[in-house]
Amino acid sequence: MNNDEKLLFKKNQIVTISSTINKLKENFTYEFWVKPVNKIMLPKEAERGLNGSLGQSYLIAPSHGMQKINAGVGVSVGTNGIVVAEHTYKYFPVTLVYQTEINNWTHIAIVYQNKTPSLYLNGKYIKSGLTSTKIPFASNQFGGIENYDLYFKGEVYDLRIWDHPRTNLQLIRNQAVTTNETGLIISSKKNPVFDQLRTKSSTLLPFKHLKNNKKPSVSVVIPTYNAMSEYVFEDLLKSLQKQKGFEKIEIIIVDSGSIDSTVSKAKEYGLKIIKISNDKFSHSYSRNLGASFASHEYILFTVQDALPSSDTWLFKLYKVIEERQVVAVSCSEIPREDADIYYRACMWNHFKFLGVLENDMIFEKPKTSTPINLRKNANLSNVACLMKTNIFRKYRFRAKYAEDLELGLRLVKDGYKLAFTSSIKVIHSHLRQPYYFLKRGYVDRIYLAKLFSENVRYKVEIQELYDDIVFNYFIISKLIERELQEIKTPIKTKRFIELMQNQLQKANQLSYPIFHHTYNFNNDNNLDPSFRLFLEKISNKYSKKYPNIPYKGQLLNSNISFLNIIFRFLEEKYEVLNERNLKEFIVCMYKVYAQIIGVSFANYYLGSNKLNQEIISINTELMGGV
Repeated sequence: MNNDEKLLFKKNQIVTISSTINKLKENFTYEFWVKPVNKIMLPKEAERGLNGSLGQSYLIAPSHGMQKINAGVGVSVGTNGIVVAEHTYKYFPVTLVYQTEINNWTHIAIVYQNKTPSLYLNGKYIKSGLTSTKIPFASNQFGGIENYDLYFKGEVYDLRIWDHPRTNLQLIRNQAVTTNETGLIISSKKNPVFDQLRTKSSTLLPFKHLKNNKKPSVSVVIPTYNAMSEYVFEDLLKSLQKQKGFEKIEIIIVDSGSIDSTVSKAKEYGLKIIKISNDKFSHSYSRNLGASFASHEYILFTVQDALPSSDTWLFKLYKVIEERQVVAVSCSEIPREDADIYYRACMWNHFKFLGVLENDMIFEKPKTSTPINLRKNANLSNVACLMKTNIFRKYRFRAKYAEDLELGLRLVKDGYKLAFTSSIKVIHSHLRQPYYFLKRGYVDRIYLAKLFSENVRYKVEIQELYDDIVFNYFIISKLIERELQEIKTPIKTKRFIELMQNQLQKANQLSYPIFHHTYNFNNDNNLDPSFRLFLEKISNKYSKKYPNIPYKGQLLNSNISFLNIIFRFLEEKYEVLNERNLKEFIVCMYKVYAQIIGVSFANYYLGSNKLNQEIISINTELMGGV
């Protein structure tokens, strides 16, 4: 064995070759000599699931199939055995497992024939694995999977990939093969992409993309207010300080008058602390102020209730900026365990709109600058947004609300590119009361209309809006909730959706309810105190006090449209709904209802030429504190 041709994987190194190898499907062969140094997990073989994503050491990383029908094939090797896994969307099963000691140089071959893997050790057939339920193809990445922190450690010699299933005799004659052999697609002996791993090289680097050994440094800016009430705040600080790959990490909080132990906890962790009064807070001002104290070349904006998903999470975001030539990167979210159906469905729909449910995206100025196209292609999220500090200081945040989107718009209009990742995620979600979403719907609509210079025309009279709000409350609290209470669980999701959609369509044919005094909302436990008080004020304005007046409002159709998003989410995520799901759906309906009210009042405010004191008062109430 020529020592100069051995490959040494020791510091999370990854090599990627031409993607044309991915065209080798269903029938191909991997073979190599290997001497691993770490143990691996040896899970059960499976036709589905994600058990290939834990505890492995992938010499050949299973490439993501990009389409559900295709799956990249990977090989994990440890001192205790061998694992073959396949990878695509929501699919990462182990299809072959073999336990054996590998302490010395061993020849391994994985032969795929008719979608079935077979294992050979030192030219001897050992076993076959499970036949793939996908179309397996040869992967083009070696050394590990960055997104899962599953790296190979050890030495490798003479790695080859063939475009056909090798026979037992051909494998036994392994040493006689030359690099010009028919059907030999990849050989590590001659391919220069492997040069950085050869043991004679003195230029091995910890990460393949770094041009020098200098690690980057980052400043983290977090606006805080009573952050200790968010039970993840201290976990956030611990996780940020443990992030790998950086020379220095400084954390800066901008606290707007916390009355809990936020500031003392920040002192305990040695953070930079900037204090402002509560009335000085705005999303832009607090972040700009924090950034003015940043010392390093990168700056991360995050929030007090977010949590990195791994100790290399931040470095992965940094690599996106360096490798994809973007000036800023944000990432999608993993909801916390306590997140309800409403939040999960809204995030699912938002990331679907951006195209980042399954894919990483590079955003740039679209060819046609419609509001929809601009919003799709300029999205940053301050839940987690990493930027080059010099770029941020040139642009800074400007808007009082949706400050991240507004900054993204200016950046893409000036020719910069942004990234938004699905493969890298942050743990984050909110469990809010309906009144919060009433205000959020209002503020979102107001600021986005202004941001995109939208000319809003809203022809509904204010009295019609009041009556519409009351009508929709009765539909939710009486008709729909009563129907839900009669449903027996478990129930198939499709059947549940049919029942709900039928009831909603029937509601369009009803008349306005009759009552002559302010309605008592105190018995409705689904209303938080602020939302209850708001609805009591609206019910005082109700005018439909006579029977058989047919409904002619707009809110019900808006509610139905929003609930259809929830239904699509349920259909994709749940085959069957249980009692807890139904309880969450009831709460979800109230949150949808609240948000639609907020959007409707915003449309009235934006589209009306005559604003009385009452509407101005509602605007002041709904604009505050979001």
